Amino acid sequence: MPTLDIRFFGECRFIYDGEPVTGLQTKRMRTLLGYLILHAGQQIAATHLAFLFWPDSTEKQARTNLRRAFYNVRQVFPPIEEFLDRGDHTVCWRTDGAYTLDVAAFEADIAQARAQMDVHAPDAARATLAAAVARYQGDVLPDCYDDWIAAPRERLRQECLYALEQLTQLHAEAGDYAAAIRYGEILLRKDALRERSYHTLMQLYLQDGDRPAALRVYHACASELARELGVEPAAELTEIYNRLLAGDDTATQSFTAPPKALAPLEPEREDLVGRKAERQTLMAAWRRAAAGRAGVVLIRGEAGMGKTRLAEELYRWVNQLGIAAAHTRAY
Repeated sequence: MPTLDIRFFGECRFIYDGEPVTGLQTKRMRTLLGYLILHAGQQIAATHLAFLFWPDSTEKQARTNLRRAFYNVRQVFPPIEEFLDRGDHTVCWRTDGAYTLDVAAFEADIAQARAQMDVHAPDAARATLAAAVARYQGDVLPDCYDDWIAAPRERLRQECLYALEQLTQLHAEAGDYAAAIRYGEILLRKDALRERSYHTLMQLYLQDGDRPAALRVYHACASELARELGVEPAAELTEIYNRLLAGDDTATQSFTAPPKALAPLEPEREDLVGRKAERQTLMAAWRRAAAGRAGVVLIRGEAGMGKTRLAEELYRWVNQLGIAAAHTRAY
């Protein structure tokens, strides 16, 4: 039976029976299928799809556009009907179809690695995590800029960062500092504002006997934070750097396990759709505070606009960092 191979990391590509599907040229076709595939097994209301992808159209026109989009997909790729379950008012991507999805394989790898670490099988976990990282060729559906993709994209990105942190940790514990450094460098290329990653990498270079490289890591950290946030490295990291300059190679503490993967700030909730700019502003404020530059953020808007939900999501996210946080209400 022919198989449909779907690749969403760093691209949007469909390969059927070994041959690329070349007809899905428009971004609307690709993102519509992407939405259904990433919500496989869920019965999606046709009206929801219509308004999601054509929000500026009337209901009648949006539904017409949706029907036309499915018609166009069938014209260029007739086998698509094997994978769709279409009712009178709903559409569902079937989970029992003959297809593979790199995102699903990545998530399965992450779940398997967690289970392997739970039973203290580090060798198996390293192999599984390495496979997961290799699958992650970039952000999911990179040419999609719709609000709905923000949550799954960030969640998968955080899972990749988690995998890289664990690979760094596991290789360091096994004494393979070269591999640990390699994954630590990849981690920083994907998230250059994560100060604890600079700390870890400095420590790994010291354990590998490369003090100059450890000092270069600090300079890279200082440069990145200044350029992106306008702040200096945390006092703790700067103290370590100064001690290294003074010749104290024991400045860093013993290697500690990285935290669990963070949940994304952008949850898949309809009440936060359209709040991308506000979320980004909150995250920028959080990064400045985490870097030692405290401040106050005022969320202002009309009643019912989602101010409380937005603040609650940031509170939840910070708690998952393991940082003490508090909230209160005033009337």
